Amino acid sequence: MANIQELELLVTTRTPLILVEPWKRRASKSCFRRLTTRTGRPLFRWALATGLQALEPPATAMGWWKCWKRRSSFQYDRRSCQKPADVLQYVLQSRTAAMFLLLDLHRVFDDPVILSQLQEIAARREQVAHTLALVGAELTVPNELRSFAARFELTLRRFKNWKRW
Repeated sequence: MANIQELELLVTTRTPLILVEPWKRRASKSCFRRLTTRTGRPLFRWALATGLQALEPPATAMGWWKCWKRRSSFQYDRRSCQKPADVLQYVLQSRTAAMFLLLDLHRVFDDPVILSQLQEIAARREQVAHTLALVGAELTVPNELRSFAARFELTLRRFKNWKRW
């Protein structure tokens, strides 16, 4: 249970970037889906191959979820959210706190636009507390983002604890 609480603490304390290691896409998705129940935040998943996808709503906010698609802060066109810069622009424009699993973003850290967008999202965390979970093996974060990031190691033991929860 302590592992669940550790990840929940990172989200509720407005940590803008969470580096999830090792690279287990399915386990990461499952953990964050369970976390939506506790935080009441919607969850999105993005990968280069599939683009941005809205995942299931938080169980504690089902009434809110019904009008979710009508709210302008979460309107998006999947075709326009394929590229990393477009997804981060969508995050910047969203006015309601959400969690985003970004599976391939670490591949484009050398892009100055991506770096600038990530810094802007982190700087706005007091106004809109988005959580960007970067999933990958041996993630290296640029120096400009280190003060905004926290590491969370997803081990098999932790994942089993999540399943019991």
